[in-house]
Amino acid sequence: MARLAAVLVVAALAVTACSGGSVEPTASTPTPTASSTGSPSAATLRCRSEASFLIDVAQQVRLAILSVGGTTGESTRVAPAITKAQAQLVRLRAEPMHGARIADKSRLDAGISDVIAGYQAVIAADSHRKKLVLARNQVIKGSDGVAAVQANATNERQACGT
Repeated sequence: MARLAAVLVVAALAVTACSGGSVEPTASTPTPTASSTGSPSAATLRCRSEASFLIDVAQQVRLAILSVGGTTGESTRVAPAITKAQAQLVRLRAEPMHGARIADKSRLDAGISDVIAGYQAVIAADSHRKKLVLARNQVIKGSDGVAAVQANATNERQACGT
């Protein structure tokens, strides 16, 4: 990229000189940046790292949900998903984020919290059908939120440094 810019500057100077115009220095030659030299900048690395972290947390929560039968897990089987989701929530809250990933972190926190609260309500609902439906709807809401953040973080990771 920097090489192309230098070639264009030289070409523009040559055209100007050959056409009889004067050559006025307008700006210094651009200095190569980390992205133009092939090694990513610290900000790019941080962006990728944070996005990858969010993707991993979301994936671990989604796997926990699947491990107990998904969003319709029975009350006798959801305790391990609650424990795994709580561990990911602690992990998420301990990790600082920057830029656009701050909002993703908040949405992921809310989604995981909904999953946990929903599964806790599944256990508390026992066999009360109406309460069970409401509890499962909360798990679905949380699961959807976790999946949305995972997809968004995947897109952000791909866009880091571009």
